Amino acid sequence: MKALFDTKSSLEQCPPIFSDGVTWKKRIVLPRNLVSYLKQYNPRELNIVSEKIPALRDSFIVNGFINSCPPPTIKVDPNNKDRFIGLSGYHRNIAAEQAEWHTLIYDVVEFDSPKDERIHRVVTNHHKTPFTENTNDDIVKQTREAVANGEVLNDDDEIKQFISIIASDKTAKDQKIIYKKVRRHTLLSATLLTYHSGNGENSTKEFALKYNIPYRADAAYEQLDELGYITVEKHPKIMLHDAKKLSDEYDGKEISIYAYIKSPLGAPKLYKQRKEYKETFEKFIMDDCRLEQSKMARMGIDVNLDVIIKNHPIKFKGFLAQDISADPLNNGNPKEQGVVDVYGNMI
Repeated sequence: MKALFDTKSSLEQCPPIFSDGVTWKKRIVLPRNLVSYLKQYNPRELNIVSEKIPALRDSFIVNGFINSCPPPTIKVDPNNKDRFIGLSGYHRNIAAEQAEWHTLIYDVVEFDSPKDERIHRVVTNHHKTPFTENTNDDIVKQTREAVANGEVLNDDDEIKQFISIIASDKTAKDQKIIYKKVRRHTLLSATLLTYHSGNGENSTKEFALKYNIPYRADAAYEQLDELGYITVEKHPKIMLHDAKKLSDEYDGKEISIYAYIKSPLGAPKLYKQRKEYKETFEKFIMDDCRLEQSKMARMGIDVNLDVIIKNHPIKFKGFLAQDISADPLNNGNPKEQGVVDVYGNMI
């Protein structure tokens, strides 16, 4: 189906209005195959939400392109001046494809800085239907990336201000929730990494899959032939119960434990934090071994404590890398990678 576009009418009904740091160049109609929609430029946590597409597609088929709505924005591809990169309109691009539109109307823009571009990519979703609004997780993702890339200072006030801009269509309550998620899941500094138990970037699951270690009981048992957990708790009472039960289910198989520091400090304080964590955790397991010995003694069974310790199913294996500052002695690679010991040495 050939779609008809009227740039003059579009400009009259929806003049290009952009925030500071964005320069509008022109509004044009282009073949869609000249515009690349790349995943890394998508501001959303979920790349494409498929259930949102039909309403957009049907609107295109029934109403055509509504000239009172802003067109998708694009920028010139820095690697190919004859092509463009899509900055907004990911869902509209798919909807246009399903409507068999081979062309689409776009606004070509330029930016003063990478931060201005990121803000633009997010705020272009501050719309009612037929657009798809940003979710809270979309805002969390963009804020974390902005901090990680140095576009926003890792400062509470700076982060809150950034959120207030890109989440200006959210309630104050939602903005507060977003900020808490950012602070819980993002980099505490430019060089110290922390983790979360969800999915995606900086998650314990992502780390486990990358470095082939167990992370949630027997979730990866078929691939690794290993059982284990990644924890942040020094006194994991619930996990201890679950781990013992899991070990019994697998004929006494060892349970590997990996850990990370919830609020890491720069080295050498990080090493001290790990040392204290490891000592506390090992004391916790030792107390459990003594409890087992006491239970056996009450039943008239005398077992040496060393034997109980040796056969205890839970074994601490190491820490997740958290100091990602550049190591000048290793070509500028992160100082810590993979599973490390107390002092950050790879195990």
